[in-house]
Amino acid sequence: MDLKSCPECSQLTAADNDSCPYCGHSFAFSPGSSRPSVQSRRSERKKDLRNPLLAAACAFLFPGWGQWYNGRTAEGIYVIAAGFGIVVVSLMLMVMVRGSEMILMAIAAVTGLLMLVIWVYSITTAYNTARGINRGGTAFTGKSPLFWMPATLWVLFAGVIVIAVASTIVPGLPGADIPATISVAGGSIALHASGFLEI
Repeated sequence: MDLKSCPECSQLTAADNDSCPYCGHSFAFSPGSSRPSVQSRRSERKKDLRNPLLAAACAFLFPGWGQWYNGRTAEGIYVIAAGFGIVVVSLMLMVMVRGSEMILMAIAAVTGLLMLVIWVYSITTAYNTARGINRGGTAFTGKSPLFWMPATLWVLFAGVIVIAVASTIVPGLPGADIPATISVAGGSIALHASGFLEI
């Protein structure tokens, strides 16, 4: 395939392209003609397939969601699996060494740091991948089939919060005993963890 270099960004592209897929420069421009305005050059650009800010926002709300927005199903699963694995291992270590506050605090600190790394990684890669898709350097095959799963979880979580808050304001509503049940269960778990109750 014949290639040519864009005079604006120096990127190589197909010789039969009318405009550069990376910067939007029109190859129809000749030295003897007037230079296209910035507005006309922008209008020549292809429509963005992905929104980098939306991809980053999805990853911010749910690590791995931004990858699914960009169509990277496997990468999103890896991000979620890494976070889940870190949490599971940390909880196991906390159960094994319970009683030592220093060690528990150290485990919690390391866990938080690792989760922060995964979170930042998910946001930055989602943003950069979306930009790469729009520039034509990264293939895009459509949103992942798992894209709507985090959205569903967020809606369910918000629904539970709304019901819990509403039930505290209006005791007669269905589910009014949910906060009390959660409170009792939480207190029981705390007592078990402290060793005051026998299982």
